[in-house]
Amino acid sequence: MKMLFSPRCLVLTFSLLLLIGCGSTPKLSTPASLDGRPAYNLKVYDRVSELIARLYFDETLGGVDWPSLVQKHRNAAESAFDDTQLYAAINRLLAELKNPHCRATPAPHITAERPTYRIVNGTFIIGQPGKPRIVYAVMKDSPADVAGVRPGWIEIGREKREFEGRPPRVRERYTCDYLDENDQPRTVEMLLDNVPLNFPPEVRTLADGFVYLRFDYFAPATAIWLQEQLKTHTKAPGIILDLRFNQGGSNRALESIASSLFTGETALGFFIARKTNPDLPLPRTRPNADAYSGKIAVLMSERTTGCAEALAHLIQHHGRGHLLLWGNKTSHSPFALENWPLPDGGELDIPTCNYLGLDHQPLQFKSHVITFQLPPIEAEDLRADRDTHLKSAIDFLRTR
Repeated sequence: MKMLFSPRCLVLTFSLLLLIGCGSTPKLSTPASLDGRPAYNLKVYDRVSELIARLYFDETLGGVDWPSLVQKHRNAAESAFDDTQLYAAINRLLAELKNPHCRATPAPHITAERPTYRIVNGTFIIGQPGKPRIVYAVMKDSPADVAGVRPGWIEIGREKREFEGRPPRVRERYTCDYLDENDQPRTVEMLLDNVPLNFPPEVRTLADGFVYLRFDYFAPATAIWLQEQLKTHTKAPGIILDLRFNQGGSNRALESIASSLFTGETALGFFIARKTNPDLPLPRTRPNADAYSGKIAVLMSERTTGCAEALAHLIQHHGRGHLLLWGNKTSHSPFALENWPLPDGGELDIPTCNYLGLDHQPLQFKSHVITFQLPPIEAEDLRADRDTHLKSAIDFLRTR
């Protein structure tokens, strides 16, 4: 079993699938014939239902009748003639929990270990259903960067891979159709490669001395980086924390980062898990007389998740800064996600711990509880290297 402090791939949507993995585990042998398939299927299915009943963070499972639901989907799982049908039945069962972070992945889609890289083209895509898919950013030196794809390009055709129907491979040929910065159609071919999961942290000094700070993951290294930046810019009249694409991460990093923004001791919220006291608070930050004391604006989006939501909550709850939201709500992901191996080599993601804010409410920032609603991002702005959200944040800080 492995444990994460953020969901594995719900926030950053590169243009191909992130391959998630678990270590080697004893596994069932694939049945030699269809006669052995029902028993094989039920061993996997029953293991999933047992793990959920035993480990899911909410002992009531949201009030559903779990034994009845298990029975409801059991026949479909038993009669599956391959892993695709089996895992479709399993995930229909899990969907009854109405928690998108609870899901099962078959073995062919799992690599040897959880990587810090993914095999993709390196484009970072934004866009709502029914809206154009816009290239928001391109990872430096990625296949897309080398091929000349630029922010503001618009995807207009389906991605085509050399080996469809199986996990991406390094140096696999990949093509995609775009409209470029001049709205001219382009078919771009590239070879897939390993690309880092996260963009590197970024700091910029802006107009009026405001400082822009972006980091996409809560980890010890990024906590140290942020603390160093806040010390360097301690006299800045205001900072803009860009958490629009932050995936959450380690609660230890959350504690360290919060201590850099609050001078006094500050509770971090509440864990909700099996056999825990719901009133037991998370660790408190230590008093820090050198904490940054200027104004704070936090940029958030529907991809802001986990510890990033928790930090935004603390800033808002204590009146320490203001939240600027792009979209209708933030992600509201579980605070802890465990990855359990299944008998056939597949993997089950189980949310084992949730988080409540200091007001004892679940964390999901919606448009009616934030300070300012950010406008949509347009392709024309990206093509002109113009971040309208950043401009809104600067204007906002100037008036506060």
